Order: sequence, then structure tokens, then C-alpha cells
Amino acid sequence: MLYNVVGGRSAKLSRAVMRMTFTLTYEFKLKPTAQHKEIFEEWLETNRQVYNYALGERKDWFKSRACDVDSCSTKSQYIIRS
Repeated sequence: MLYNVVGGRSAKLSRAVMRMTFTLTYEFKLKPTAQHKEIFEEWLETNRQVYNYALGERKDWFKSRACDVDSCSTKSQYIIRS
């Protein structure tokens, strides 16, 4: 049984209320043509390339700022483990 807090007191919810459901999302079934599939694959490939490029840039940035803790200034450089 589900309970709901009303005015500081808990009240039992009726079965009718428990059975109520709300649609929060929608699902659509796509039936793409061959041309649409080609476009989707192109988009996915572009997305993959952009993501990998950005990830590489981020990794290069971290590597370029890595140094030994005892050999660099904490005021002028980031200290990041390599």
C-alpha cells in the first residue's frame, strides 16, 4: 500500500489513485529510408570525430602541463600527475 503525507499526517492512497499513470516520455518508431540511414550514419561519424578531436585536445593540454612536484612553481603552473 502506498502512503502520501498530507498536512503532516500520512494517508492511504486509494487503488484508483495508485493505478493512475502519467506519460512522461514519448517513443517514436523510425522507419528510415536508405537515404535517411546514410544521413544518420554521416551525422554519427561527424559526431564521433568531433568528440575524439576534443578528447585528444584535452589530453594534450593535461600532458603539456604535467611536471614533477619538486621541480615547478605552484604559483605559476598547474601541477597535474602524468
